[in-house]
Amino acid sequence: MSLLSYLLSLPHLISFNEYFRLLSESTRYATLLHVFAPWRGLPPDATLAISHLLHRLISFLQPLLVLKLEDQRAMEGEMQSEISTLIFWIVAVGGIAAKGAPEWKWFAGRLKDMCDELGVKVWNDWQEIVQRAIWHDILCKPLHKQLWNEVQLLRDQDNALEIHRGDSDV
Repeated sequence: MSLLSYLLSLPHLISFNEYFRLLSESTRYATLLHVFAPWRGLPPDATLAISHLLHRLISFLQPLLVLKLEDQRAMEGEMQSEISTLIFWIVAVGGIAAKGAPEWKWFAGRLKDMCDELGVKVWNDWQEIVQRAIWHDILCKPLHKQLWNEVQLLRDQDNALEIHRGDSDV
């Protein structure tokens, strides 16, 4: 519990490069959510704390995802790959924490785009990425699998739209 208290008490970074400041803060809130989210609904109920952490994560993650496109192009290959893995994990953890909340669809939409960018086509690809960060098979796998299924539904909807557009062009 002392690690959680420490992460919650850290002051926000000020003098850091904006991209890495946002990445650091997003990582901090994703780590807290990774620990708290599985216990939602159990006494003492952490739902309010999870909601607060989730909104803090989103506040750092939204601008990070915009900057990601610009700043990652300038990075070397391996560093770019490692940061992409970390950001994918952060967004996935946020999605899991948002289960049952309106933000669930936002996270699933970002993950769908990231899966397309990273070439994630099957569950094993997803699992391989998130296991490079923090992963506990019994705790994480069912929740990540639900989020993966939501991403697949979004892909299916996009594919149906593409087919429909193609039919109307003929």
